[in-house]
Amino acid sequence: LAEVVNTLTKDPSGSAIAMWKGRDEPWYSDVAPSALQFAYCRVTSRGDPSWCDGEAPLDPSRLWVTIEAPRGTAADLAPYSSVTDIHGVDIYPVTLKHPTPNLQAVGNWTATLDSIAPLQPVWTTIQICASGSSDKTTGAYILPTAQQERFMAYDAILNGAKALTFYGGNNPYCFSGSDATYGWNWSFWQSVLEPIVKQLSASSPLAPALVNTAGSRRVTTGTGTQTLL
Repeated sequence: LAEVVNTLTKDPSGSAIAMWKGRDEPWYSDVAPSALQFAYCRVTSRGDPSWCDGEAPLDPSRLWVTIEAPRGTAADLAPYSSVTDIHGVDIYPVTLKHPTPNLQAVGNWTATLDSIAPLQPVWTTIQICASGSSDKTTGAYILPTAQQERFMAYDAILNGAKALTFYGGNNPYCFSGSDATYGWNWSFWQSVLEPIVKQLSASSPLAPALVNTAGSRRVTTGTGTQTLL
């Protein structure tokens, strides 16, 4: 652990490191919170000092992120909030088998994480191309429409997400056009994701509303047509 952290932070590109990501989907992988205490304390110096086992902290200036699978209950996931600075969830509802799912699963899971970590930022990872997005045998694949991706992004924000990431842009099973040449799903970026990211950026006209928690008008999400209300 020390070798990895020190090598990366001392590299000329080390200033680009924003955060450290802990064990992925620990509850779903049957990894107990106690098994994560040392790494969390050793890198960040946070948590119970005894977790560090006398070792000096490696990089306390950066935050630690733990992303859960959309599985279990709030009670199952809550103990992991003690071994991370940012707690989140990944949720990818649009699949070949379910091309028009109930997208409110994104907001519901975000709200679940927010309920168990009210003093921590919640991080929601939504999809570009995930395991259920493609059929490796036939070559068929599906990507969220612009409307679906926009709904998922705003549904996550409205239910407490302070950070969004988009998973699977490098998955070759959803490439089209020249994507394979450049190793990333730039066609999805140009047609769907770029306009959404611009809407959510600090320079967007919507930015003041997105960060103002004191606003008097409540925005909600609706069922059925899955539109923002």
